[in-house]
Amino acid sequence: MKKSDLVAFIEKHWNVPDYEVTQACDIMNRSRCPLSMVGNSVYSTLQELVSDFLLDNELTDDWFEEVYNGDYEELFWDLKFLDE
Repeated sequence: MKKSDLVAFIEKHWNVPDYEVTQACDIMNRSRCPLSMVGNSVYSTLQELVSDFLLDNELTDDWFEEVYNGDYEELFWDLKFLDE
């Protein structure tokens, strides 16, 4: 499994409204805070989807640690729909 497999999985199963993603980005930029502190469903959705991906592919939590250093914010910025 590669990073791109995880990104594709998340993009396929993403169900957070666009306005929440926009709000999260605005708060992160304005307040200079990490995604985990934004306070909406973006971060928790990422965590849930990563967990689902790991389970579906019989991977351990260590896989995410190795590929993304456990950094959900880095994963968030890798999502292609953010570039649109």
